[in-house]
This record gives sequence, C-alpha cells and structure tokens, in this order.
Amino acid sequence: MSGRMKKYILEIETEGPVHIGNGEKYSPYEFVYQPETKRFGLLNEGKWLKFLKDNKLYDKYEKDVLGENFKVYDWMCKNSIEPWEKEIYRYIIDGVEQDKKKGLNDVSCQIKNYKGEPYIPGSSIKGMLRTAILSCHLARKRGDYSSEWESISYCIRHNKIKEIRKCILDIEEKCFGRLPKKDEAENISTQLLDVFRAVFVSDTNTVPVDRITIVQKNDWGKKTVNKGKTLPLWREAIKKKTQLKFELTMDINMLKSCKIGITKIEDILEMLNYYYENVLTEFESNFKVQGIDGIYSSKEKPLIYLGGGTGFHTKSILYSLAPDLKSASALVAEHLDNVFKGRHKHMIIDGNVSPRTVKLAKTQQGLSKMGICSIRVVDEIACND
Repeated sequence: MSGRMKKYILEIETEGPVHIGNGEKYSPYEFVYQPETKRFGLLNEGKWLKFLKDNKLYDKYEKDVLGENFKVYDWMCKNSIEPWEKEIYRYIIDGVEQDKKKGLNDVSCQIKNYKGEPYIPGSSIKGMLRTAILSCHLARKRGDYSSEWESISYCIRHNKIKEIRKCILDIEEKCFGRLPKKDEAENISTQLLDVFRAVFVSDTNTVPVDRITIVQKNDWGKKTVNKGKTLPLWREAIKKKTQLKFELTMDINMLKSCKIGITKIEDILEMLNYYYENVLTEFESNFKVQGIDGIYSSKEKPLIYLGGGTGFHTKSILYSLAPDLKSASALVAEHLDNVFKGRHKHMIIDGNVSPRTVKLAKTQQGLSKMGICSIRVVDEIACND
C-alpha cells in the first residue's frame, strides 16, 4: 500500500478481564445473587416488573425494597418465587464470589451498546496508545528530558496541581509537536492540536452478552504475598480470552513530523512491546504473584493494559521520565499522598516501590491481571487518500 494514509485491522485478545466503565452501577435491588451457589443474575427491568404485576406482587415489592439491607434473592425466597426458573434476566453468571463480611454490594457497569453487548471504545484504545508511545519515547530519551523531570519533581514536592498538569502538557508538546490553531480564541484540547491526531481509532466490534463476567478487586503487595487483599468492589468486565477487532488509520506524513518516529504500524507495535518490557515489567517485578497465567509480550503481539482498575503505573509517565525506579517511586509516593491527603501513607509505607500493590481481579478461574491484553495486526486495507 502506498500513499500517506495507512489503514489496518487489529485484534485485541483479553488476557485478563477488561472493565471499561460507563459511570453507572447496579444496586443490590437490580440483581439476584444466591450466596450458596455463587450465582448472579442481572434483572431485565421490564420483564421483572411485568412478572411482579402479573403476580400481584408489585405493591409489596415497592414497599419492601426500601427496607435496610434489601436483597432480591432473599425477597424471592420469602415470597415463594423460584428465582432461576423465571425468564427475567439479561444474563446469568455462575461462580461470582461475595465478600464474607459485607456481602455483594454495588457492581460497576461495563460500557455496552443498546443491546447490552460489551465493546471497547476507540477513545480507550487511543488513550492507551498515546500513553504507551509517549512513555516509550521518554524511557529511550531520558537524557533529553532531565529538565522536565526536575520541573515536575518541583511541582509535586510543592503540591502545585495546576503546574503539574502544565508540565505534562509541555512534555507532550515537545514529543508530539503542535499544529497551529485556526482560531486562538477557541478552547480546544491540546491533544487535538498535536501530531497524534493523525491516528484514528474505531470502536471495537461488540461481543455477545455471554462474554460478560463479574470480577472482584484484589490488591497484591508486600503484606499480601500469599493471596492478595480482596476488596468489596465488583466490576462487570469482558471475559478473558475474548477477541475484539478495530480499525486504526494513520496519516504517515503527519506522524513523520514529530520526534517519536512512527512511519509504519510495526513501529507502534515495537513501541508497545518496549513500554511493557522495559517500563511496566520493571515496576511489576517487585511483586511476586502466585498462580498468574504465564503470558509474554513480543514485537508482533505486544501486551498492553486497557480500562479501569489496572493500576497507577499503567496510566502515568513518571516511571518513564524518572532517571530510575527508586526516584520515580519516591516522587509517586509523594504525589499520591498529596492527591489523597496522606490517607494511605504512601511515603511512610510504600518502601522500594510506589504504589505498594499491583491491581488484580478475582475471577471464577482464579487471579488475573486486570485489563491485560495482547494486540496484533490481522489485515491491511487499501485506503484512498
């Protein structure tokens, strides 16, 4: 394929559960959970309300649902309703663990289409690409960004929130370049003005509802070396070993004008692999996690992190910008204490690496790294420029 526009089809395979939230949560009265069988059923509101009205139970349900610690499953049992024989669910999942002390509380929702089918938005993929490519460049060219490291260190140590953001924007502009505004009065995002706008990413295809699972948050660190610390936080997620495809289009001429040096799709995959192998792995090597699947990154099929709950280290450029992991961890600990006003005592407790945990998910098959995926090119499409 010749020309300035290049278009590819790429495939993401989820190597762990992936949660892309839509900002909503399911409350306990929106699902049925049976602790003994660990079965979870998400109610279809229309079918459930119709069932209640058809059986003259609507008024009673409306009154009882206001009670303290209301659980739909308990209410069904008290009213002689066999829960799993009714066609009232959007989906049913087996093997969902509950917190023994607090029970199963709110469940964060996965983004889906109007049919309830999950997918990964292009904006999430592009955000991942931007962070990974920028971090790869910084890690390779640390010596060229020593003054930027000193500037952002000063801002964090003096808790100058607005100045921190400006430091990051200045670093992005230095890496990606800047396109001229047509109207300087317009309030346009900086990310729309740099060269990375030359990368266009579509949403993935949707996958069937049966590819949805529910996972529980698990933090693994020095104090939880055997099984991690399971927290009462649940998320809908796309299951492990799910394949999703999306289109990526690049304006090669525009990309050549920035310092990062992307001329073909193989450059992007190589940068993703470098970022995983040399930045993320350095952080994660401080945690010895038992029972995690052995998955490996390569230039043809690099590993990436997508979505929520993946950990601070997957969203930050500080580990790439710092001269070494020790310096990065010290500054990250101070930054997190500033953000959380010292509640988590990162500077006191974290030690050699900060944050002091990696983020995992407790699934029906055991522990998995939250949001980890592989990515590869499956086709190249002719593009008319």
